Amino acid sequence: MVENLETIDQAMERCRTETLRLLHRIPPTLGDRQWHPDFSPIDWHFGHIAFTEALWLLPEQERKNFIPRLTKNCSEPMVYRNRNAVHYLAVELLSNI
Repeated sequence: MVENLETIDQAMERCRTETLRLLHRIPPTLGDRQWHPDFSPIDWHFGHIAFTEALWLLPEQERKNFIPRLTKNCSEPMVYRNRNAVHYLAVELLSNI
């Protein structure tokens, strides 16, 4: 069982590393551009990845400090386009789990 958990942990770490590598390949000036009306900007998707990872992995009492309330989210739609926030969630915060 421990061996399987270590394998899962390693796979998740590789996935996070690859996601961040892909994020850093996109120039910041292009991350918030909507290339097609049917698709969100790429930075939104990276923010969604970080949000979902925090939601699934953080203990409930810690989640409220890092996941914006819905009312704040609706009034500040650019919150997930901030690459520093994505980096913080994906590297600094979640690396301590």
